[in-house]
Amino acid sequence: MGLLPTEGKFFDYFEQLSEKIEEGGLLFSTILDEFATSEGRLTRIKEIEKEADKITLGIYQNIVFCDFDARPRERSVVVQVMGV
Repeated sequence: MGLLPTEGKFFDYFEQLSEKIEEGGLLFSTILDEFATSEGRLTRIKEIEKEADKITLGIYQNIVFCDFDARPRERSVVVQVMGV
């Protein structure tokens, strides 16, 4: 089994996600330092989290799980008819 990105922008998602993590971390640090005046910042940190979630979803959607199973198979259909 292997993991292969389906698009070239797959790795760009990681760059975007790291930027969101950094932005969220800096904002969280500011919130801790200035908690009394952090109401607007709390709203922004929720927005950053939602943006990061979308980026993470994009990463997952660009991963293709490859499992090459080339074994030959014999298939048959079994039907049982029951009468009254």
